[in-house]
Amino acid sequence: MTVNEAIPKYLQKVKVAGNESTYKYYTQYFRFISEFIGDIEIESLSKYDVNDMLAAKRVKSPNISNATLNKFIQVTKTLYKYIN
Repeated sequence: MTVNEAIPKYLQKVKVAGNESTYKYYTQYFRFISEFIGDIEIESLSKYDVNDMLAAKRVKSPNISNATLNKFIQVTKTLYKYIN
């Protein structure tokens, strides 16, 4: 299953179990995650893929804070743990 295939499954869970603001939070971060690592099989996703994604995000948004980059890491980890 690719990251792009896993994202809707996780968002469905969030929509059912969470609230609207939680759903919006994940949707916001999944947009870039999907764009950058969406075609990678989630089972083979590595820290190097995540690091490359973060580097691309920093290029796209040079003033992005480390706190925001950490949110991308956390959202990616949450998706990975949900699927595996």
